[in-house]
Amino acid sequence: MHFFGDDNRDRVMVPASREAGGMAKAWLARGKRGELIIHAKGRIGDQVLRRQKRVPDDDPELGDEMIRQLNRDFLMSNFSWLTRAAERADIGPIPRRRRGPVFSEWADRWLEDLKGEIEESTRRNYKSHVEDLKRRMGKETLASISLGAVKVLRKQLSSSLAARTVQSRLGVLRLILIDAREDGLIDSTPFDSPSRTRRTKKGTAATSTRRITFQPYSFEELAALAKVLRQPRTPDERRFFPLTEALLYTGLRWAEPAAWVWPDLSIAGGRIEVLRTLPKHGVIRLEEFTSLEKVNEAFPPKTGTSWGITVRRPLRELLLRQRQVSYLGRENGWVFPNSRKGHLHYPNWLRRGWEPALRRAGVSPRAGDAQKSLRRTYVVSSLVCGRNPKEISAEVGHTTSRMVLGVYDAFLDASGWPADHERRKLAAFYGWPDPTVLAREDAEEQQG
Repeated sequence: MHFFGDDNRDRVMVPASREAGGMAKAWLARGKRGELIIHAKGRIGDQVLRRQKRVPDDDPELGDEMIRQLNRDFLMSNFSWLTRAAERADIGPIPRRRRGPVFSEWADRWLEDLKGEIEESTRRNYKSHVEDLKRRMGKETLASISLGAVKVLRKQLSSSLAARTVQSRLGVLRLILIDAREDGLIDSTPFDSPSRTRRTKKGTAATSTRRITFQPYSFEELAALAKVLRQPRTPDERRFFPLTEALLYTGLRWAEPAAWVWPDLSIAGGRIEVLRTLPKHGVIRLEEFTSLEKVNEAFPPKTGTSWGITVRRPLRELLLRQRQVSYLGRENGWVFPNSRKGHLHYPNWLRRGWEPALRRAGVSPRAGDAQKSLRRTYVVSSLVCGRNPKEISAEVGHTTSRMVLGVYDAFLDASGWPADHERRKLAAFYGWPDPTVLAREDAEEQQG
């Protein structure tokens, strides 16, 4: 139990005068769900009184002040805070709230009701947030989700996710709870009143410049990483490194190449179709579907539409090596299978296919999750090498070039623009055309 306040009287029983015939104490403690609670206990005459009360907005400073005031009152034989509780029969532990629906039940119902009201791609995005929230707090009742619980959740999410992803996930939680309040399932939500946030110059500067602080991997780092990925040393590395190499050469989201099956690929034709995505949590069993079309309908890409990418030299070499591992005898199986011939799982890949590769290559991780650092590097490197933004958008699965021009372009630092020979090495690494040739062709086209 953790106590707040500097006054030692917060920690001990405070004796009252002999005439009052009583003594009491008050203290602060966190509840099981992270909420801040005032506890008070006293003996008035031959009666023992107890009372508990939530601190408004879970504010520790306010709680400290309330505790100091209560203990001053108790010292002056003022037990009205406890006796009022006795008059209202508010003695003993806080009564249980009405149970109501648990979070997982309401979240599934809420997500189902969104069908037809919003874009399907947005609903799928919501679903990914809902699945993670259910995993973390699915057994909690809606009424038990307090502001303290939200603060604890934010801290947990911030330890493993990017700041923007944390904000999106909490935003979905806010929508779920607000709709529950509108349906009369709860009286209020932790988001009804804005919580106070500590503002600092450093935090404000980091927020305002978060898009240009990302540093893409340099050619030397990419080369070191690719060398390690081509030389696996353990069974785990041989199983997980090829998928990491595919992400390196394509800039796709993790769930897209992880969902490739061999019929999606035409190495001779130099084309790969992106038709589905893997769930980060859960399993897809191909044998449970009558056809691959049914799989595609059940697990479509994030944008809701499929697209194709060109198989360039580095990716072709990877697929030819992988063909010797997973194609023979299983022409309709996964391109990157696990040890049981099923698909790979994101947590396993992160632990066995990404982190070991960085350690062996001596490459430091970047902000955000693994797939974003490779994706951002791919797009930024494409822009540096003079490739067409529309072509880049089509490759990485954006429906328009707005993200490439409005977001990824902000990662570029004009003062650190690489020299021509470095750009040529970068283009050769990915298998793109020579950037100097592209620049010359663009200049001739403009003059013509």
